[in-house]
Amino acid sequence: MPQASDLADDQLRAEIAQAFRQLRPSMLANAERDADLDPNSRIEEFADQDLEQFLNAYEAMFMEALEGRGTATRDLILETALPPIIEFGQTSLDMVRSNVISAVMMAHRLLPLVSEERRDDAARWLAAFLSGYSYEAIGRAQALEAERR
Repeated sequence: MPQASDLADDQLRAEIAQAFRQLRPSMLANAERDADLDPNSRIEEFADQDLEQFLNAYEAMFMEALEGRGTATRDLILETALPPIIEFGQTSLDMVRSNVISAVMMAHRLLPLVSEERRDDAARWLAAFLSGYSYEAIGRAQALEAERR
């Protein structure tokens, strides 16, 4: 399976990064608007500054992958964020649902900001990134759930 970093040349990386920067200011409002799609969403329990911290972490992880800088940021985020998420009561199945919602809505909003001639390549990069992230996050969540049993 190709890694996300293998699917983008410098021009595509620049286009995706620009699209992300355009989308970033509206991400909090989008997350709040989309929360109703997830019956187990707890977004209303967090202050906006906490949600901004989550978005900053996601942005750092996204850009790390886009720039092909490895997974150190992603690893740190998953190592520190997942245990409290699982302790808070979210299950790996809840994560599957929320990741699918986020992936669909991210693709819907991000891809139109990429030039039409590069959009399919951008979609392939985004699919590889989001599926790789989801696979790792959910696998780690399942391991944490198994430890709690």
